Amino acid sequence: MRLSVVSLLAVCGAADVPWLDTSVEAPERTPPAPEVYARKDAGWRKQHATTAHGRPKSPPSASPLDRLKLEQFRHPTCHSQAHQLGREIFADERKTRASPDAALDAALGVCEYRCTGGCLHGAVGAYAAARGAPPDIAELCARPAMTRVVGAGECAHAVGHALALLQSEEDALRGCAAAPDYSVAHYCAGGVVMETASTFFGRKRDVRAKCERVPPKTRAACYYFGLRSRASGARNRTAAVEETMKNICTSKKTYKACVYGAATAFLKNKMHTDVGAQGARFCATLGDATWACIDGLMFRTAKFGSEALRRGACAALRGDAAALCRDVAAAGMYSLRKGALVGSYAGCSSSEC
Repeated sequence: MRLSVVSLLAVCGAADVPWLDTSVEAPERTPPAPEVYARKDAGWRKQHATTAHGRPKSPPSASPLDRLKLEQFRHPTCHSQAHQLGREIFADERKTRASPDAALDAALGVCEYRCTGGCLHGAVGAYAAARGAPPDIAELCARPAMTRVVGAGECAHAVGHALALLQSEEDALRGCAAAPDYSVAHYCAGGVVMETASTFFGRKRDVRAKCERVPPKTRAACYYFGLRSRASGARNRTAAVEETMKNICTSKKTYKACVYGAATAFLKNKMHTDVGAQGARFCATLGDATWACIDGLMFRTAKFGSEALRRGACAALRGDAAALCRDVAAAGMYSLRKGALVGSYAGCSSSEC
């Protein structure tokens, strides 16, 4: 474990650095990109191509896997569309398997990481429904069939989706918050919010009020989904993020979690531009919220951004901020190494926990 107590007063006025714990696990494996499945399914596309447009169409008796391949071709990320197909693939496997556990293992082998994990998330949700009980995060995420596809962090996110399908939103978030590791609770909560996205923030979409009411460990995920698109289309991203923080991040109790969510907007839709360096320079001005800002900035970048983008963003920082940025980028989007880092901005007081 990398331990250091360093003053950053000369750089950004921040306090102790929440270094990543390298003893926890290896860096998260980079999952197969959509292009991998484009190549893998090339023969299938050719077989089902229409002569008029050269685009594949589902055969008359298309299986869920056929439809999944088609969605992957039409929409390379196809994450949301694949949730339902993951549920259908699990249902197909359940017909011939002795138990829900065996059906899940088989479904994970079919889904692999198609549609950036959307199929896997759907299969986990269907598995939980078949068992009629919330899955245990540690037990489910240790299954060999699961670890062959994703690490424990992204598996926790999938469990969050499942909890939201089985329980009320409040119970699902409490289930995530029960995880002792801050990063696991955070990733799980992201699955809950994502699954309930259409109703989670209500008609008025009062992000601040909503995120102040959820369990402390789940606040950062709440702000992430509430704020990540607020400024992502703005021409001046820094000004837009600053405005978001001015209007939303007004609670001392949830300020750092809110900064994390606001910072994700820098790179939500532009993953291969100089916006990363722009965001990093902004993070360096935030004092002891710098760490939260860096993790928000780099969260999706670790999986969906280019190596050049990550290097450029971290190069805009100095000293420990730059070192932490590089560590976060190398660890991966759902890395369990980030427990102390997530805890530094998603923590709670003794009266809350």
